[in-house]
Amino acid sequence: EIKFYSMDLKAKRVLLTGGTGFIGRNLISMLKEEGAVILNISRGKKIEGVINIEADLTKTDFSFLDNEHIDYAVHLAAFSSPKRSKDIEKVNELNVDSTVRLFSKLKNKQLKKAIFMSSIVVYEGSPHPLSENFPLENNPSLYAKSKIEAERNLNALLPDNFPLIT
Repeated sequence: EIKFYSMDLKAKRVLLTGGTGFIGRNLISMLKEEGAVILNISRGKKIEGVINIEADLTKTDFSFLDNEHIDYAVHLAAFSSPKRSKDIEKVNELNVDSTVRLFSKLKNKQLKKAIFMSSIVVYEGSPHPLSENFPLENNPSLYAKSKIEAERNLNALLPDNFPLIT
């Protein structure tokens, strides 16, 4: 059974990366219904009804966030599948390095919650339902390696009281 938890997001500021992807588009739709103010970082693709911030995640230091009040952050942007993740340098630039730079900037903000979207491919296959304590893949794809490395880097970077969900 799936349980949905409702939050009062009216006028709450939600920073989003990856808003033009499948999950991002659906999340934006839900956030709009809840009355959230959405700040979407994108390489230039504009989304109607949100505050569009044009930036290449692989080349920015995120200083444009210095004076932004943010209540929640959702980091979805990544090379999104093992099929698209062929170039190790580009994958690590986006999936690892930009993730660390973004959360380095966010760690000093008073966020209520921050979400880093990992992937099921980081876990070994199993016919049983997975949990966060399930073993990591022994021979991960480049994509899975980048997600594992990003999460490990975040755990090392962020203080224990940082409200991160992975």
